[in-house]
Amino acid sequence: MPTFTLPPRQPAASSRLPLTLMSLDSWALVSVAGADSTAYLQGQLTLDVAALDADHHSPAAHCDAKGKMWSNLRLFHRGEGYAYLI
Repeated sequence: MPTFTLPPRQPAASSRLPLTLMSLDSWALVSVAGADSTAYLQGQLTLDVAALDADHHSPAAHCDAKGKMWSNLRLFHRGEGYAYLI
């Protein structure tokens, strides 16, 4: 069987990549707001929601009571509450 040796490739700088648009029609934005939003999300996600800085986003998982992961997400502040895409 022939073997091919390929030269190593370096990632291209984003300034050299073409503009790309992707449709996110199957995605939804979930917003959680209100006085109990931090406490509610703290009990639902694998993330220290209270420690999330206003100008950052963090990955998290939504698990059931037995620890089974239902979904993964990236939580961020939005207005007076929080939001994530699913």
